[in-house]
Amino acid sequence: MDYSICKASSFNADGLQSLLIIYDVCCQWKKKFMHRLTANPTISLPPSILMSGDITYAVGKFHLSAHIDECYAAHTLNYILGAGQIDGELMETIWGPLKGVVQTMRSMSLEHRKEAMDQQFFNHNWKKLISTSTSYAICQLVPN
Repeated sequence: MDYSICKASSFNADGLQSLLIIYDVCCQWKKKFMHRLTANPTISLPPSILMSGDITYAVGKFHLSAHIDECYAAHTLNYILGAGQIDGELMETIWGPLKGVVQTMRSMSLEHRKEAMDQQFFNHNWKKLISTSTSYAICQLVPN
């Protein structure tokens, strides 16, 4: 996780002043993040982030309900200024549409199940791509 966060935050990060990290177990992972960062010379955050020290840690709404009350208050996206009303989840949003085909997949062989799941994920991603490009185009047509 440390490597992923450092690489993602370094991509196109010129002048980046703050960082919002949303992770399922961020409440535990963040405890020694800076220590691990300084101990490992192969990973680093952008200098602008390190200088500002503005790193906010959050847990996505899907996983936050399983955490203790103190964790909810400290890590909910509802109380983070600028976070908006996002759920902070990606992979979990795919499982909902798959519920309809799960019963069918139980009787499939392993290879057939993999192929069927690949097709379902492809379909889900295609629909997401089409709706994203449509909403982006609509946003571009609105005059300032």
